[in-house]
Amino acid sequence: IPDAPTAADVAAAVALIDEMIADFPFEAQADKANWVGLLITAMIRHLIDAPVPVAIIDAPMPGTGKTLLAELVSIVMTGRTAALAGMPRSEEELEKRITTQLHAGASLVVWDNIEATVRSESLTRLVTSTTWEGRLLGSTTQLILDARATWVLTGNNVTLGGDFARRCYRSRLDAGIAAPHERTNFLHADLKRWVIENRGPIVAAVLTLVRSWMVAG
Repeated sequence: IPDAPTAADVAAAVALIDEMIADFPFEAQADKANWVGLLITAMIRHLIDAPVPVAIIDAPMPGTGKTLLAELVSIVMTGRTAALAGMPRSEEELEKRITTQLHAGASLVVWDNIEATVRSESLTRLVTSTTWEGRLLGSTTQLILDARATWVLTGNNVTLGGDFARRCYRSRLDAGIAAPHERTNFLHADLKRWVIENRGPIVAAVLTLVRSWMVAG
């Protein structure tokens, strides 16, 4: 990573990240920018001494690439795909699941295929503080934990309720066809394998952008 990245260094980094997500049908440029923001946030979460919002990846139809986008963040960040899980339906279970994830030291949490409107006091509390207080499943011990994980929710036409809506940012995909899972002719036929094989240069690209940003003050 150059100490002071040049414009050419930054352009090369952007080009590699663009290649990784070239086949995703982002609805607008802002949706693409928000996903890149998610990727950078996950990589440097330890540098941010403040809460960060929850990333929402959604689309109007299944098979558009929402889960794959979340998995790419995990592969670049950790070298392996994320452990995907459904979002708990009850507030009590949700609070305990958050506590369990943070206690285990999770750095990235992906709740996949959200179906209901997300309106949660626990999630709202989670993203308004750098610490979290809760009890583990099957325990009466109260824990105070560092809330430094990056949280991602995926689903079709995800709707947000209450104060939680203000604490999220969205990356929306729309392939514009009835059966997006039938698309072919991708730039990289096995994208996850390509990202794993090129993880070193991709990590360097992300950190080059971060370094450039820091040098710029």
